[in-house]
Amino acid sequence: LYAGGSGGLIALDSDTGARLPWRVAPVFRGTEIDVVLPTHGLLFLHGFDVSGVVSARTGRTQALSKKASGVAYAVDGDLLYVGGDLRYGSAPAPVGADHNLGAFDLSTHRATSWAPRLDNYVNVAKIVPSGSNVLVLGAFDNTIG
Repeated sequence: LYAGGSGGLIALDSDTGARLPWRVAPVFRGTEIDVVLPTHGLLFLHGFDVSGVVSARTGRTQALSKKASGVAYAVDGDLLYVGGDLRYGSAPAPVGADHNLGAFDLSTHRATSWAPRLDNYVNVAKIVPSGSNVLVLGAFDNTIG
């Protein structure tokens, strides 16, 4: 069990609630962490001025951080959806400024071809996969649909 907040990120024993000796990578210490998505032995994190991926076991930053940092995450099986916010420089790296949305295969750690262009500016707040559809919530330049 992991808890994020204004002091960074800590690990708790899920039975007792006791704090565990686990320590997150230094870049995430002492900063606000408001998104924690645990999956596939990894933690996808976003907070004030920081995003990235750490090992759930060791807390160390993972190479996938350079590819899959974002402000919103969702998982569907081995597929990780990542959304960004260009105002804060946190667009998913392989997707870039043109899309602000992307997907990664967690078994290969490679970007997929899923990268819809929804609008000139998209601030992704939430991603909800549902079957063959993906609902994206956030702020858009124009109304869609």
